[in-house]
Amino acid sequence: MLHPEVQPILDEMNAAPGPPAHQVPVSEARAAHAAETVWLCGEAEPVAESAPEPEAPAESAAPARPRRRAVRKETAPTASEETAVMVVASGAADEAPAAQEDAEEAAPAKKTARKTAKKATAKKAATKKTAAKKTAAKKTTAKKAAKTAKTAAAKSAAKKTAVSAAADES
Repeated sequence: MLHPEVQPILDEMNAAPGPPAHQVPVSEARAAHAAETVWLCGEAEPVAESAPEPEAPAESAAPARPRRRAVRKETAPTASEETAVMVVASGAADEAPAAQEDAEEAAPAKKTARKTAKKATAKKAATKKTAAKKTAAKKTTAKKAAKTAKTAAAKSAAKKTAVSAAADES
């Protein structure tokens, strides 16, 4: 159901001469749409050409802070794979080459740490796989036990039925 104000607009659009909008070249369709917008909404109000200029910054603003950068540094020789991030002021840029040399020296230690981490991950995966196998084995054993119990119950019920039938005959 359409709003009562929309139906006359649709009727007028359908009664307009010419081909449908999807069969008209893009430039003509745009011109027709612009004319339709003026017809429906009226002429557009002019927009200001330039925005007002922002006010000058306040004089009491805080001074700019010095720039900082993060430098990685080893924390302890016992945990070579762990590193900490230390924030250093940009004035300490002369220390950066020393930090790069330390990083180059620590490269073999990092490689060893990566290998150790890979081994640990592989070991975890193997442990999970073993645990999954054990769980599957337990489930299979439980199913077999349940099946055996069911069979035993059925046999004992059959014996009782046979005994009661023999008693009825005598």
